[in-house]
Amino acid sequence: MLPLSVAALLMGLLLVVVTVWMARLDRAGPSTGAPLLPSGNAPVGLPAGGSGGQLDYVLRVRQDQQALDRGLLVHTAVGGLDVGDEAEFSIKIFDLGKTTDGPPPAAPALPAGVVAAPDNVPTGGDLGVSLVCEHISCTGYDAERKPVVGKGAAGTWTFGLTAGEPGQAHLHIIAEVYRGDSDQVLVGAEPVDLDIEIRRTWSYTAKSAVHWLVETAPGLGLCSGGALAGVGGALWRGLRRRRRPVAEPVEAEPVLTGIH
Repeated sequence: MLPLSVAALLMGLLLVVVTVWMARLDRAGPSTGAPLLPSGNAPVGLPAGGSGGQLDYVLRVRQDQQALDRGLLVHTAVGGLDVGDEAEFSIKIFDLGKTTDGPPPAAPALPAGVVAAPDNVPTGGDLGVSLVCEHISCTGYDAERKPVVGKGAAGTWTFGLTAGEPGQAHLHIIAEVYRGDSDQVLVGAEPVDLDIEIRRTWSYTAKSAVHWLVETAPGLGLCSGGALAGVGGALWRGLRRRRRPVAEPVEAEPVLTGIH
């Protein structure tokens, strides 16, 4: 067994060696030599010194959206149509300027037969307007995409409506702003939904009855098709002579004034 003085000396030397070795490790840093986080405080997974391509894209899109103007959409009021009626349906969108221009101007007085949509329609770029029609025929007369840029600018889209069968028809107005000259939709406005009642007329009812008699009754053995056709034709000619002429629908031009 070592003397107490020798053991104390060895313990002291060992403590010195361990202390020096730990100090050298502290000065050397991590053994890999690589930082735990990218330089420049960039988030993990993104290049150092930058925000990354995807983040840059999102930021640019948001800036483009914030640069858009406010807008107002008005359209022809269509409450109901008779079967066979044809009417013109117009949509017009006005550029009301940017939010930095102050509060939006007061809504101008609308001419008769024109209704304004309640929600803001972004403008300040190329606008695409489409009309989705259910249970009614629609024909577009204008290009779907038009520029509406600058306070006071406006674009008009006109469609022809044809009422085919009685019942409830539906119109769905979609307005979107494209990003620059691309086909990318920058932002879409709140869709506008309209219901149209298509009313049954005496002439439509008589025509339907004649069609049913000619096509169905012979198969039931009620009488000959030729006799039914003669009766149906006479009934149809009588109803045509008695039918009142249908007035043409009044078409209001949705042109607003007072927006400067």
